[in-house]
Amino acid sequence: MNKFREEPPIKEEVLTVVSKYQLHKPTLEKNFRNKCGYCNDNDVWRNTFYEVDHYIPKGYLTEDEIKEYWNLIYSCRYCNNSKRAKWPTKDRNIDNNGIEGFVSPYSKEYDLLFIRDAEGKIIPQSDLAKWIHKNLHLGLKRHSLIWQLEKIDATLDVLEVKYPKIKNTQTKDKITNLLFQFRQKVKDLQKDND
Repeated sequence: MNKFREEPPIKEEVLTVVSKYQLHKPTLEKNFRNKCGYCNDNDVWRNTFYEVDHYIPKGYLTEDEIKEYWNLIYSCRYCNNSKRAKWPTKDRNIDNNGIEGFVSPYSKEYDLLFIRDAEGKIIPQSDLAKWIHKNLHLGLKRHSLIWQLEKIDATLDVLEVKYPKIKNTQTKDKITNLLFQFRQKVKDLQKDND
């Protein structure tokens, strides 16, 4: 089994006053390391689909709070659309009741909710995690495909440096195979996004 995410987002106190909450997107993108706060998908594979989510839904916030950074999450469109205004506790001060609700992606508790299997599939680890998994559609194939692409891409980065020095034909064939796997995963992801 694999960790759900390698690193949590950077929790930064941003007090900058903005006219629209979307203006915080560049800072969120940096602090979330270009990954969705909920599913941990890297935006390099679909960066036009990344948005700014209100962790506590807008309906529970004042007009000024809607524009403040503290409640914003860098989110892929899939997770943002799935979460929308859901807030089962109906109390802005209570994230969840242990069975239903959410956990802030900034918290250490979020890292304990899920693990990944060998293929990158997101596996919930508690009843609350099962509820979040279901409501954010974390079982979709695209999540494991993006995880696999990221792993293959990281391996290719290392191999790119070593490739000119490799003399062994079998090793070069393995690298070629990895490139074909990478290409197929990209095609699979494109099909899944259609």
